Amino acid sequence: METEAPLSLTFHTLPAAFCELVVPSLEQSEEKYALPLGLCMRILPARQADLHKLLLASISSLEGALCASALRIASHYLIVQSEPLCEPALELLAKSLAERGAVLPGVTGVMDASDCFACCWQAVTGAAGELEICQRAYALREVNPVRKPVGTKQQALPEQAPLILAWINAMSAETASGNQAAWTLEDVSACIQDGVFYLWCAGGEPAAMAFYNRPTRRSVAISGVYTAPEKRGQGFATALVAGMCAQALAEGREFITLFTDVENPVSNAVYRRVGFEAVCDYHQFIFCQQTPA
Repeated sequence: METEAPLSLTFHTLPAAFCELVVPSLEQSEEKYALPLGLCMRILPARQADLHKLLLASISSLEGALCASALRIASHYLIVQSEPLCEPALELLAKSLAERGAVLPGVTGVMDASDCFACCWQAVTGAAGELEICQRAYALREVNPVRKPVGTKQQALPEQAPLILAWINAMSAETASGNQAAWTLEDVSACIQDGVFYLWCAGGEPAAMAFYNRPTRRSVAISGVYTAPEKRGQGFATALVAGMCAQALAEGREFITLFTDVENPVSNAVYRRVGFEAVCDYHQFIFCQQTPA
């Protein structure tokens, strides 16, 4: 689908074509755009049968410069990117999606782009956009020394999948975001098989968890950081994250990324102590009361 000058919007059917256009731009500021970049790496090998789950769009100038892009996988929120911010491109995106009958549960992205798109989407569809979460993107290139509590970092074992699933569900209930897909035991077991889940074990029992997520050529994210409620305040998650960061850097990653809730001063302080530095904020909006275009 092509639009009139001065901007050209394309809805891509193939991940390879979308990634070829978008990835170079994202890689220029990877610490900022590690989320959409990591998802690009994830969808590249998508099977033909799964292509219907993807929404991929790019908006370019007539000279071919990328002005904005959008990515959505299945029922997740739309992720938008536009740097430098191009309001006409995001307005065009909103109008085009509405014309296609898209129903979006929400949007996320670096705050200036997500704020702009949320306003455009509300103007076009009447869907009220409510700021659901403000997240801070962090990046780490060197691990600071941290106090090591009792216990050790261990790779998760297959028999620990039910416990990890229970913790994931508990964490989802605590954060209560509409942009979370439900995990299954099979999902957890597959991730354990891939070697991405780690636990901090103390006294012979798991106390905290985290997993590697969205690897790119240069970085990897750490997600799902969770400590069992009865074991909090003892530094288990801090030590686990520090150990996982050191391991990833030793294995050749240039930097590590993660997100925290801006409203959680404890987690923000902990990650800064480990060596993470704030990069930017992401605003996540949930849409409701949408009126068809």
